[in-house]
Amino acid sequence: MLAVAPRGALAQTAVASAAPASGQAAQNTGGIRGQVADPSGAVIPGAAVVVLNGEGKVAAKATSDAGGSYSVRGLAPGTYSVWVTAQGFAAYRVPGIAVTAGQVKSLNPALQIQVEQQQVEVQAENTTIGTA
Repeated sequence: MLAVAPRGALAQTAVASAAPASGQAAQNTGGIRGQVADPSGAVIPGAAVVVLNGEGKVAAKATSDAGGSYSVRGLAPGTYSVWVTAQGFAAYRVPGIAVTAGQVKSLNPALQIQVEQQQVEVQAENTTIGTA
């Protein structure tokens, strides 16, 4: 005698068996997260966070939220560099961040206030003053 499964039972089995595979994929990657702040500890919202792989190519991008927090996930295991920039602050770069599968590294950049430099060039002209 052949048993017939109720309608939809096969679809539920297929979805249930696919779930561990997606969880397993997450275990094969890692991430970097943290909070961007200034030297006094005040958070910096809207900071651009760029993660570069070992070849110098962009692997991921994020923007810090209103609380200065950012998170980058889904990075393949490897060594990365992180660049953080925000208007009015000097760029922050950290090379050599080792990301391993199943772990999220913590990186809390403290951006330095950028001092604006101005260069003034003065040119003198030879002017002859006549005395009569």
